[in-house]
Amino acid sequence: MKRFYLLFFVVALLGDVPSQAQSVTTLYEGASCMNDALAMDSAGNLYGSRYNGGAVYKYNVTDGVSLFAGQNIGAPNGLAVSDDDVLYIADNTAHRIYRKGTQPGADMELFVDSLMGVSGLIFQPGTDTLIASSYTQSRLYKITPEGDVLAFNNYPAFSGPAGMGFDTQGNLFVANFNNRAIFKVDPAGNTEFFSQLPGSGNLGFMCMIGDTVYATAVQGFKIYKITPDRNVELFLGSSRGDEDGDPSTARFTGPNGIFPAPGGDSLYVSEFIGYFVNGTGRLRLITNLSGQVSTATKAPPAEDIQIRLNPNPARDWAQLSFKLSESSRVKATLLDQYGKEVHVILPDTTLAAGTQEQRFTVANLRAGLYFCTLEIEGRFGYVERIMIVD
Repeated sequence: MKRFYLLFFVVALLGDVPSQAQSVTTLYEGASCMNDALAMDSAGNLYGSRYNGGAVYKYNVTDGVSLFAGQNIGAPNGLAVSDDDVLYIADNTAHRIYRKGTQPGADMELFVDSLMGVSGLIFQPGTDTLIASSYTQSRLYKITPEGDVLAFNNYPAFSGPAGMGFDTQGNLFVANFNNRAIFKVDPAGNTEFFSQLPGSGNLGFMCMIGDTVYATAVQGFKIYKITPDRNVELFLGSSRGDEDGDPSTARFTGPNGIFPAPGGDSLYVSEFIGYFVNGTGRLRLITNLSGQVSTATKAPPAEDIQIRLNPNPARDWAQLSFKLSESSRVKATLLDQYGKEVHVILPDTTLAAGTQEQRFTVANLRAGLYFCTLEIEGRFGYVERIMIVD
């Protein structure tokens, strides 16, 4: 059943919710609703793709959800709004980019006629240069205001890139749909592995609030938060569901698009319920991001957990050390600079509480930069660099 609540009514209700925790509210649900990428114009209107439905919808507190663009689009995917409030729409299967002004009566026009598998869109801050990701080609392009497509970044570890975001230093973060890995591209174009969502399945989209990443795990029914020091924590969600409320009760089904509300203390999330229930999408609002850490998940089973790798740099062997405050399921892997797994340090196993030490061989690896990833209970992830030398 379709559900819609005006935002001012939602805010009024939230006055009864404890201020120390986040709260999730369903704004709209139904066959005519976004389920994919999200973007916002300068007036605070939210736009969302409906991937299988060939349409883009608009949401605001006055009109609810309404059709914004539905003609000639095959599979609308990534969205981006320019400084002059023009919405750009990536058509993933027709390999095109369209654009349409957000003012009433604007016509939609073809902007880029051919860009294979275009999936994500974002404007480079302070410019009118559009950055586009290609899912099928696993690379990034820059697009001029005139619609010229320029090769930008074909980092070998990109695997179905879709979600993108910029931090406050101008670094571009790129998220792989296929394996949930996230990469950091500095302003000079240098690219490196940044972090990865725990578990399995796909990473839908990501967004930045300041220097913090928020990302959706579609089949994992979860939303993760990644700090600038690369640590991953489960922010909201657990098992599949549609419940609203505080972190102890809120559930998601196919969380996909994600975008911050003005002010940066709320998030909009679209749900691709079509993965599970054909023809349905849902728009949710998460408020009070800066409140207490989600009560849906207990604190990491560690005392100020820190990964220690010694020696570092390493030549023949290294030792991974960390401390658990309680028995926990743990997995540790070594990734190369492209995010490819090169060694399993600890297979997925349950360890007792206490200090853990695991020695592993690196003599057979090429010299260079590597990343040790530690996953605890599938809810938290930690990354530490290690340099291997000849």
